[in-house]
Amino acid sequence: MFVGTSICGAMPSFWWNVGMCFMMGAATGGMLPVTYALLAETMPSVHRGWVMVLVGGLGAIGGYLAASGCAAWLEPLLSWRILCFMNLPTGLLLIALNAFIPESPKFLLAMGRIA
Repeated sequence: MFVGTSICGAMPSFWWNVGMCFMMGAATGGMLPVTYALLAETMPSVHRGWVMVLVGGLGAIGGYLAASGCAAWLEPLLSWRILCFMNLPTGLLLIALNAFIPESPKFLLAMGRIA
């Protein structure tokens, strides 16, 4: 859904854009709890707290810096629509990297894979 909403930059009217931006927010908001749940299941309890705070802080600060930097650099050249089209490579990268995320230990135990 996140990749699909990159079409937001080609919407012909304001209300189409509002609808697609809502879908983009729903897709992004749906990824966040999954990320924290996966981290909570895979991190050892000793490091879980500070890693969760670090991921949240770096995600917020890094996302803000990346978005504002791209806006300052690309928007004067290519208009605001390029910022929406940037979801496409970002989403495709997330899909490609998904193959490297290990299954959670609880899932493996439930499937009988003790080792």
